[in-house]
This record gives sequence, structure tokens and C-alpha cells, in this order.
Amino acid sequence: MAQIERGKPIRVGARGSQLSTVQTQSVIDKLQRLYPDITFEFKPISTRGDFFTSDSDKGDGIKGQFVKEIEDHLLAGTIDLGVHSAKDLASKLPDRLVLGPALERAEPWDVLISKDGLDLGSLPDGSSIGTSSIRRQAFLSVYRQDLIVEPLRGNVGTRLGKVGTKFTAIVLAKAGLTRLNEPINFTVHDIPKDIMLPAPGQGQLALEYRESDEFIAEILQPLQHLPSALAMSAERGFTGQMGIGCTEPIAAYCYFNPDGHLVLEAALVDTRQGEIIKEEQSLAFGLAETGKLSGNSIGESKQSLNRDLSLARYLSLARKLGQSVAEALLRVAPDWFLEEQGL
Repeated sequence: MAQIERGKPIRVGARGSQLSTVQTQSVIDKLQRLYPDITFEFKPISTRGDFFTSDSDKGDGIKGQFVKEIEDHLLAGTIDLGVHSAKDLASKLPDRLVLGPALERAEPWDVLISKDGLDLGSLPDGSSIGTSSIRRQAFLSVYRQDLIVEPLRGNVGTRLGKVGTKFTAIVLAKAGLTRLNEPINFTVHDIPKDIMLPAPGQGQLALEYRESDEFIAEILQPLQHLPSALAMSAERGFTGQMGIGCTEPIAAYCYFNPDGHLVLEAALVDTRQGEIIKEEQSLAFGLAETGKLSGNSIGESKQSLNRDLSLARYLSLARKLGQSVAEALLRVAPDWFLEEQGL
């Protein structure tokens, strides 16, 4: 490893929201434990997405605005490392920027937050549900056509304040609630993936830096959690091949099953027909890797992939799995979806 440069702070940029601050500080804490002689500085960055505060704003449509300014600061050299929610990233990064190792993914599920212990199936007819995610809106409309789904914006505290007042219930990502670790005076129910499949990258933090910065690349390597890296590669391969933006009713979730196979489940909601089109494919790694790849510890993961060439090969295989699933979905996608994508 290159010698650590003493006295030079590593500037870590991210949104300044409460959740982003907590997430970014968790990354800094991990790095600080690894490198106590290096100073890491958090640089909060205002993004265009932070100025969209009305419930009438389309949440999915502005996701990319949570990323652009951070990437601009990376390219300008005013920060050295960007921390994002992986689901906010475009499928293609700007030139000269790359993604670093994947930290261990948090639970990717969507959760329903309500009063009186009500889950999604027991909500009264005509209940109002708050969410600005087009994906969530689409899945909800298929599962229960009687629900009134309306936009919901603001930070987590603001959204929780609308439960039982403006909305019967709201839908949020479980990972954000877990990371904030604040008491919630409502009922929280995981939404099963057969009802609502997660967004690609949900629950995953993404580290971005300049491709030319070998020092940053080196110090990030110990953070690599291989199962999460493979899952992220597959899901990003899926979104890239689909050619989609953040405003489409699509979902994807990649995981290791008990047999050690990498599985990718994906779905496209045909909102005009009220149907969910699903595709699932899996990838079997060699017997030597099975089990080690499905382990949760970084150490276990490194035992089976101890060379950069091997890591690149496995990430490529995962990405191709995602591309294959996308191609299969596109073959059966409705005409209106293909027309919107220019396909």
C-alpha cells in the first residue's frame, strides 16, 4: 500500500440532510478506525434535489439532482470522496469518476408505517398512502386498487409527522429508518418482496471518487463487502441495460440464495394494464467459491477472491447477469414502455 500522507485531510462530500449525514459519518468512522493517522472531513453539499420540498414534486424524477453537485465537486477537486445512496446514481457515471468498494448492504425492503398496527392488507378501503416513488405507487396500485396514493416529500421526521394526519400510512425505505435509529411511535411493517420489490441499489451506500486518485482507491479497499458488491454490480447492470431513468416503474433485487447462487429478481409494472411482469435468473459460481461468497464478513469474502483480476471477473459476471435479466424483461415489455424508452 502507498504510504499514508500525514496531515492531508480527506474531504468527504455528501448531502447535508440528517440521513445523509448519519450515513456519511458511518463511512468516515469506518475509515478512521482503519487509518487513525489520517484526518477525514465531512463536507455537506447542497444539491438541487434538496430544494424540492413540496409534496407535489415527483420524488423519483429529481433523484439525479441529489448526485450531480457532489460529482461536480469531485471533478473540481474540492472533495476527494462522495457518498451516495446507490439507488440515486445514474447507470452511467460521468467521465473520470468511478465507484469504490461496496459496504455491506442494509436491509433493502420498503416498509409501511401506520397507526393501530395496520399492515398493507388490513388498511381500510380508500386509505391514503404517502409516497413520491413512482415504483412504490405502481406496485401499490396493482396490489390494492382502492388505495389513494399521493405524493410525500420532506425529511424522515417530516414524513412521519404526516402519519395519521394527512395520510393513513406512508411507505419508506427500511434502511433509512435503521440508520437513523430514532424511536418511532407507529407500527412498521416490512412489505414482502412478492408485493413490492425494492428499487435497484436500495439500502446500499455508494462511494465515488476520481479514477486517477490511486491513494483514495487504496484506502477504500478494506471496506469491500463482496456479496454486496456483486449484488450492486448485477443491479446496475440491469438498470444500464434497461436504459431507464429514475421515473420508471421498475424494481430489482439481487441476493445469494442458500445454495450459493447469485439470484436477480426484477419486475416491470405495466401501469396501464395493472400487471406486474417479472423475471428471475441466477448465476452459479464454482464450488470453491460457494459459501464463501455468501458469507457476511469481509474476511470470508477475501478468502475466495484474493486477486484483483478475479474480483473484476466476478463483478463482470454479476453485471452480465443483470444485463441478461433486463434483456428478458424488454422482450415482454408493453409497447408504451418501449416507446417511452425510444426502443
